[in-house]
Amino acid sequence: MIFENLKLEMTLNSYNDIKEINLTEIKSIFKQSKTNQPIEFQAHCKNIKNKKINAITDLSFKVNGNSNDLKSFMTKIKAIKKSIKKYYNNQKSNK
Repeated sequence: MIFENLKLEMTLNSYNDIKEINLTEIKSIFKQSKTNQPIEFQAHCKNIKNKKINAITDLSFKVNGNSNDLKSFMTKIKAIKKSIKKYYNNQKSNK
């Protein structure tokens, strides 16, 4: 099976969901895309307590790339995962 214009979206509801961002599996999925095709990854973080504004907020990360440059695309996804961990860790330390 070969995909065109492949987009992968994930929703995370807590720090524990970060393990669902499996870089090996994600790379495997995007490797199935046709050559020279646009690819996209989004991660939506839900139910974040924001003490500064006393509210529950959501945060989304998005990266676009091309199937011909999967290495660069995966580097960006790895950075997103790191940012999500930092964001949820900050939330835990602000309790």
